[in-house]
Amino acid sequence: MTNLPDSSTKMQSAGELRARAWVVAVLCAIFWIQLADASTAAPSEDQVKAAFLLNFPKYVDWPQGSFADASSPIVITVVADKGVENELRLIADGKTFNGRPMQIVATIEAGVAPHIVFIDASRNRRLGESIRNLCGQSVLTVGEGDDFFDAGGIIRLARRDRKIRLEIDLVQADAAGLKLSSKLLAVSDVVRRRNR
Repeated sequence: MTNLPDSSTKMQSAGELRARAWVVAVLCAIFWIQLADASTAAPSEDQVKAAFLLNFPKYVDWPQGSFADASSPIVITVVADKGVENELRLIADGKTFNGRPMQIVATIEAGVAPHIVFIDASRNRRLGESIRNLCGQSVLTVGEGDDFFDAGGIIRLARRDRKIRLEIDLVQADAAGLKLSSKLLAVSDVVRRRNR
């Protein structure tokens, strides 16, 4: 049984809830704007995952030296069945972020350092190996499945009530040298926080 807050806490909590609801609404609009079309049905799960992946660069700061120059692409590697990769290619076509084009690759290729790697649940057998190979690099690892954080992943796309919810491990983000925006954290569940 939980204790009921006093009225000042209720007013503060209501203000915090309104602010959080506003941030959620804005981020949802950003994530969904590229998928919205009055003539289409609700987006598929692959489209939702692709939209998240395409929008993460807006909320992540990579350390200096992660890009060769100001126009180097943001490389997104999709270690998954073709559905997410295909949707990501469709949505990313011609898009740039801060002058950087989006480059989608299906495997971690020699000479092409990824900035984001998505590993779907079907690849969980090799999840630990895939993430260990990225250890020491400034790569945002995104994935699914119960073992994702145990393997060292940063952002998990968790299915809840037929929706996808973001879960974040800040300790792993810090280890990769990545800074995640407070706007992203506001709409995510933080499963492990850094020590203060």
